[in-house]
Amino acid sequence: MPRRQFPLLHLVPTELRDIVLDFVWNADRLRELDLPTTTVPVSELDWHLNLPFWAVDDVPFQVTPRQIATEPHRFSAQYERMLAADLQFPLDVVVRTDQIAVRALPWDRLDDIAG
Repeated sequence: MPRRQFPLLHLVPTELRDIVLDFVWNADRLRELDLPTTTVPVSELDWHLNLPFWAVDDVPFQVTPRQIATEPHRFSAQYERMLAADLQFPLDVVVRTDQIAVRALPWDRLDDIAG
């Protein structure tokens, strides 16, 4: 399946350029993949909490998960979304180098989740 470009790519801040995928991907297709699951210390993923993944007032990439957790009343919509996360699924990460992964999606299988 051909990849469709991520429509907000032009808005992705510098600190997310090597992290956010540049195409639209499908969460259901990702969950269907038979990928190994492993555990890693939370401390190895802690740096993600300082990245501005979340939107505020429909403006993308404005707030970090750590800001939301620290100020839940200020970011109530985002906080409610965090609380509603379905923890039955493992975290999914793409291994591009030697990074630790909870569930590793090989780079050559990205087309498997293209939406």
